[in-house]
Amino acid sequence: MKNRKNHTGKNQTEKSAYYKFVRGTRNEPTMDVNNGISTSDSTDEIKQEQISQGRRKTRKSLNVVEHITKNWPTYLITIVTAIIVFLAIDAKVKMAEMNTKIESNIKQLDCITNDLNTNKEKVHSLELQIYENRMNIEFINDQAGKKKK
Repeated sequence: MKNRKNHTGKNQTEKSAYYKFVRGTRNEPTMDVNNGISTSDSTDEIKQEQISQGRRKTRKSLNVVEHITKNWPTYLITIVTAIIVFLAIDAKVKMAEMNTKIESNIKQLDCITNDLNTNKEKVHSLELQIYENRMNIEFINDQAGKKKK
């Protein structure tokens, strides 16, 4: 049947004529049905079909889907492990960033405390200078008050 579009079916009269013709012929088999194969009525025998040894061509997408359906637990474990490893590495990186920030803040606090200590020393020396100047002013006022009397 090379060209199925040009093929037309038989009408009812053609079909009935064909059936009459077939009934009128002798229906004898043209081949020996036995072919040297012994018949068996027992159900113990297993009929096996011959399986071809070559690989059947299939679409690649079907192969991928079949592979994933067979190995999904492995992929699931791999994906979960990859996510855990990623989160662990990300956490280590963030901890390292926090440690560097803390260390820089500690250095800044050390600088601030050093500045405070130097400022306290300066304030103390200035207070001593003010006290000394006050004493000198009182001494000068006492000297000036004794000269006026």
